[in-house]
Amino acid sequence: LHYDGQAWNEMPLGVALNGANLNGVWGSGPRDVFAVGDNGTILHYDGTRWARQNAPTSNGLVAVGGRSATEVYALAQSTDDRMPPVLLRYDGRTWTGTPLTVPFRANGMAIAGADVVVAGYVYLDPNPSERRQVGVLARMSAGRWTLTGWNGRAMTDPVVGSAGWTGLSVAGSAMLLYGQLEDGTPVMALSTGGGFAALPPAASAMTNTRIERVVLVGDATPVAL
Repeated sequence: LHYDGQAWNEMPLGVALNGANLNGVWGSGPRDVFAVGDNGTILHYDGTRWARQNAPTSNGLVAVGGRSATEVYALAQSTDDRMPPVLLRYDGRTWTGTPLTVPFRANGMAIAGADVVVAGYVYLDPNPSERRQVGVLARMSAGRWTLTGWNGRAMTDPVVGSAGWTGLSVAGSAMLLYGQLEDGTPVMALSTGGGFAALPPAASAMTNTRIERVVLVGDATPVAL
């Protein structure tokens, strides 16, 4: 859908998706829009038409974002618990991919200042009869990854590691993680520049509700959909 300042209208893609879902959209301007989806699908809009771009992976792409037409990132989901997700980067001509440092299920990505941040979770088996979910927050700064929650060896943060994160949102120095506990209870955690703190649940609003997306408005207030 495209909004022209007055109304929303359907925009025909003109590209065969072959059953793939589109999972994310971002643009640096009206003549530079990217959409990503299943099976390594990357579409680009130049102001006139949509065209397919070559991706260095056939894995599903779950998010896209960037800083300019020559610095765009997309997040490729791992195929199983033993494979790390892959961060794709577009320099205005070519997409390249770099695996993250540990295997986990990556679900969300955001640009945070000079950094790229990825959120998700991993399943651990401490004992043969025990399987539990641990949250992961990966941050790439100056070309290096640091991990909070699960770092590949141990849980390093009790709040970040407490839930399976399905997405994140950034506004200035504030960052919000959202997802669910293992029993399905919706959960959010907010950082305003330091560590993360769990937000009190809005019980009446979240009962029997699945949170699809949360955004932070200008004063770092979460708005959940």
